[in-house]
Parts: sequence; structure tokens; C-alpha cells
Amino acid sequence: CKLVDDAIRALQGEVVNDNQEEISVELAVTANIPTWYIENETLKLQMYKKIATVRNEGDEDEIIDEMMDRFGDVPRETLNLIRISRIRSMAENLAVSRIYEQQGKVIVAFGEKNPLNGYALMNVSEAFGMRTFVHGGVEPYIRLTVKPTEKLKDTVKLLQILQEQKSVKPAGVKA
Repeated sequence: CKLVDDAIRALQGEVVNDNQEEISVELAVTANIPTWYIENETLKLQMYKKIATVRNEGDEDEIIDEMMDRFGDVPRETLNLIRISRIRSMAENLAVSRIYEQQGKVIVAFGEKNPLNGYALMNVSEAFGMRTFVHGGVEPYIRLTVKPTEKLKDTVKLLQILQEQKSVKPAGVKA
């Protein structure tokens, strides 16, 4: 299904991640479903599978609502897991090869074929100011200085800006 989806998106002109390996998201946050929250292993596995399907904010909200209805208030580490699943999905759509943390900075590394454009980078700089550094070339990356409590939120915001801008064409340029 993923291969067919990627082929359709490529035919529609979207940049598709050529790297068929799962995108590595290595951020120093606790992300799991604690045993005390869902004790039944079968139910816990079902929730892990559902969390793995999170693709957007709507999916994120839906899973959180379901978990609250079924199991009570969602613990921070489970919210982190849901957010990381969303980050992984967003990254895949942007041809990101790896997201990792190094010395208080989140680094978003891209494949050679990626949707980065001047407008996207300008909007990233506008949103985050001096907290960003962009490295172009064969192995491009964006480095973002983050507060420990804001790293997931800022990473989602960065990816959202890139996603919104990946199809924007400058005035006068035909698609």
C-alpha cells in the first residue's frame, strides 16, 4: 500500500522519499504507553498500531480523544509518542532522511531530492529567527535550537511550514 501510495504521489508531482527505510526520529523524549495506563497487552498493542497510523493533527486529536474515552487522561509520554508518529509521517512527505537531536538542537536532514525552496526557507527563518541554520548541498539539513520542553512542538511547526511551502510557486511561474 505504501509503495502504491508513493507511486501515485510521485505521478502527481509530489516529492516522494526515495529512501524506503523508515525515517529515524531520535529525539530525547520519553515516548511510550506505560503499563499502568493500559495494562492489557493486547489493547496496548492495538493502540500502538493506531498511533503508528497518525498522519495529521486530526488523526492526533482522534487518537487522544479515543484514549481519553477508553483509558482516562493520556500520560505525557503517550502524547509524545503520538506526536512523534505525526512527525515521522510529515517527514516522510518531505523526503527527510533523519531527525535527531544534538546539543540542544534538532537537526532535520533531507535526502538529495527534497522540496526545499527559497520561500520555505524564508518562512522557516521568519518563524524561528536566529534559532535556525540551513545547510545546503548534497546532504542538506536544517538545524533548529530548541528548548527541551518545546522540541516536539517546534519540530512539528518546522515541518508544517515546509509542507505548506513545498507546492508554492512564485508569482508568474506556471505549475
